[in-house]
Amino acid sequence: MSQPSSISRNLQRLRSASARLNDRTTRVHEIIESLEAALGTIDLDFKYVHPHPIDERAFNGPAGKRVIELQFLCYASVGGKFRLGIKSLKVLESKQSMATERPGQVRVLADAPTHLMHRAIDLLAPLIEGLTAEVERAADDLSRRCDRIEWLTNDIKGVISPPVVTERPAESRSVRSRRSRATKDPPSPQHAAQSHHQSRPRSSPNARPLNERGSPELPRRPATSSTTSSTSSQGSPRQAHSYSR
Repeated sequence: MSQPSSISRNLQRLRSASARLNDRTTRVHEIIESLEAALGTIDLDFKYVHPHPIDERAFNGPAGKRVIELQFLCYASVGGKFRLGIKSLKVLESKQSMATERPGQVRVLADAPTHLMHRAIDLLAPLIEGLTAEVERAADDLSRRCDRIEWLTNDIKGVISPPVVTERPAESRSVRSRRSRATKDPPSPQHAAQSHHQSRPRSSPNARPLNERGSPELPRRPATSSTTSSTSSQGSPRQAHSYSR
């Protein structure tokens, strides 16, 4: 009589435990989805694997060699999109197994086996903390490198900057045509002499002739007789001038 009652009690406990397990599993899926949605809004393409494994299993491979399989919680690219996942890493002792196995496979955390998903819950907070620290470190390193090559950017701008070109005033069509004709057809000797003669300035009627030095000659005073000179020496200059007339 006691045995059926014990089975009934255990069945009731099992039903209650199963209901709580399913309810908690659904809640875990909701938490993982909300966390992935928050990471998706950041638009972060950065891979990070938590250093501590969530599961470790050892078995013998096809060639009888020992194989150790490790499972790590990670944030990596799965199907072209960065998501929370579990990375499987195999430590192989056989070279033949190393050629046939594919270590380092990543699966989505929400699609992982239930026992791996439950163990990953304890490392979700450390995963986000480690991911934040790695992104901050990468941003600081890149900022320092950009500061180091800033001088190189300034030098490149100085080298590739175009030279300053001063624009000449536009020439009229007649000037350009005369210049082109002068370049193509040199003037003949007769035309050159004629143009030279035309270019010389014309002398006015009252212009004085030039001497050998190129300066105008002064007019010469007319010569006077001896009588005029003696009279001019005795009289006044005005009388001498009138007498000479």
